[in-house]
Amino acid sequence: MKKARFALLMMVIAVILCACSSEDEQSSEQTPVPGVTGGQETAAPDSTAEPDKTAEPVVFNDPSWAKTAVFYEIFVRNFYDSDGNGIGDFKGIEEKIPYLKELGVDAVWLMPMMEATKYHGYDVVDYRSVEQDYGTMEDFESLVKACHDNDIRIIIDFVVNHTSIENAWFQDAIYNDNSPYRDYYFIYDSKKEVPKGMGNMKKHAETGKYFYANYDFIMPDLNYSNQKVRDEIKDIAGFWLDKGIDGFRLDGSKEIDVDANITHSWWKEFSNYVAEKNPAAFVVGENWIDGYGTLAPYYSDMISSFDFPLCYAIEKVALGNVTDILTPLLKGRTKFEKAANAQDSASSMMIDSTMIGNHDINRIYRRMKENKGRTKLAAALQFTLPGTPFIYYGEELGQNSSSSDQSKREPFDWYRSAKGTGMTVFIQGENDISKYTLPDDGISLEEEELDPESIYNYYKKLIEIRKSNPVLFEGNYETLGIRGALFAYTVTGAEDGSSLLIIHNTDEKEESFKICIEGKDLLTDNSFNAGSDVRIPGLATMIIKYDSQDRPLSEEEFPKTQTKEVNMKFTVTLPEGTPADDKIYIVGNFNGWNPNDETMQLTRTSDNTAEITMALDEGTVISYKYTRGSWAMREQNTDHQDRLAGTTSENRRATIAATEQKDVIEAWSDIK
Repeated sequence: MKKARFALLMMVIAVILCACSSEDEQSSEQTPVPGVTGGQETAAPDSTAEPDKTAEPVVFNDPSWAKTAVFYEIFVRNFYDSDGNGIGDFKGIEEKIPYLKELGVDAVWLMPMMEATKYHGYDVVDYRSVEQDYGTMEDFESLVKACHDNDIRIIIDFVVNHTSIENAWFQDAIYNDNSPYRDYYFIYDSKKEVPKGMGNMKKHAETGKYFYANYDFIMPDLNYSNQKVRDEIKDIAGFWLDKGIDGFRLDGSKEIDVDANITHSWWKEFSNYVAEKNPAAFVVGENWIDGYGTLAPYYSDMISSFDFPLCYAIEKVALGNVTDILTPLLKGRTKFEKAANAQDSASSMMIDSTMIGNHDINRIYRRMKENKGRTKLAAALQFTLPGTPFIYYGEELGQNSSSSDQSKREPFDWYRSAKGTGMTVFIQGENDISKYTLPDDGISLEEEELDPESIYNYYKKLIEIRKSNPVLFEGNYETLGIRGALFAYTVTGAEDGSSLLIIHNTDEKEESFKICIEGKDLLTDNSFNAGSDVRIPGLATMIIKYDSQDRPLSEEEFPKTQTKEVNMKFTVTLPEGTPADDKIYIVGNFNGWNPNDETMQLTRTSDNTAEITMALDEGTVISYKYTRGSWAMREQNTDHQDRLAGTTSENRRATIAATEQKDVIEAWSDIK
């Protein structure tokens, strides 16, 4: 095997606890937390086979169907069982297409459905076969056809950052020194051959060889510096597009390589291929980043990305921490559009995919502290803000979970008794781990269908309103202001000349406001006259449709929020023994957790102090920590743990203000 070049590059790591470390507990979805064991990443080495960088950008001709679609994420294993074996399957989903139609779904995203060894499917063994537990290829093709016959599109999870350790490519590569697949991965004959500083290396028990596996031992990473890998993956994408699917959800898309150039060039190449193969295909990336600025560049590679910043902003407001989340969202979308229209972009269209949960995040009901009203409020925020909404199966029922991955993916609850035709049984090994799919808990389709106040019927109403008022997808949004617990904004630009006033009450007690226009609340059908006092119940949302050109709320009552940029100084005391020549960096959600961002370098003011002044919007809450240029040289406490002293947090937090923040670094991870 030709020995690889290696440049010491450390990975951008997001602050999200999600799913992918142990084989019995997590899937390939984890983005490691900076400072947590296993959370440092180093660059995967390049192959001598260079990727093709000559491909011309291709304009997506018509994936515009996704702009006004409502998507529904399905874990096949736990949705609906057609044959009574307790395992969800393709035929089960096909049987439940009427349910999807009734809810108002336009497209489904199937979580991994290719052959794998683990229940979650994120360790792909064979990219051209379906998971046997889910049925046959003919069953899958039948599902695709049935969806299309019912005007429902279908996209599939595309897991190509890594394969299963049982994949034939890896098996040949690890056992055969002359394997044509050796450079599909990062494999070294001995530990001394592993490039210095390269993390996440695993030792193969039988051969003694070392291989790079960012997520887990059972999931070795593919090498996208090798054009043969790129061509292979494109060919596989073509195989599934020929089966009739309508696009891909790209698993771990920002994790392809710690060299951003390799990551971005690959996804441009992939997007161009997909567009040539099917101009209407939709591609959405799992770029788990919590800052709009650092998320934006991915819109030059792919037509859509999940809006994680908005997901957490909605959670904050729905929990009662009212703030203007619309203004930063609109600024972020402007950045997305600029990237999508950049000269070297693979796309000329931007679709912002929004969600309030997925299979890696605690159920929204749990995050709302099991409060039905706040769960509804979170849904109302999502469905009244711009973008293409994604619903995670069971979210529309208010299903519950704990922080374990299995509980986030429990069976869809069809019946009051939690038993019956089609119910799946989530069993891994011999332990039944369905802890929240319970009888008579009020959380099932059977219990909620006939309850007009249920979360299910609320979702149905929100979807109906959104689809009847397409201005909610791409209209002109403007914040009116915040008054106490009330957050108000307008949406204009409807073809019929009407506008929408949207107002959320984030408190549990009733509030009132004076309305300046005549309108009708689409959620309750209540009408209001101009000048009247309107009462809005606790945790309620109003979507008031009106025809007047007047401002619907007075500026005196709802003064528009003004974002003000302020300079905040961070002064840091360094631990004894900090090398005098080393650079010190502040890293966080404001720069995508880049550990060596030159714009975030502190100025050394003495042997043991450094400082930096940052200009950010006042009131912004940032998560951050300090490094000396890589995650291998990050701050720790005196016990060399990643928790901050006296807390359970791995990261610092600060609210931006025109003040000075004084921090003390107790120790560095690499200096004992």
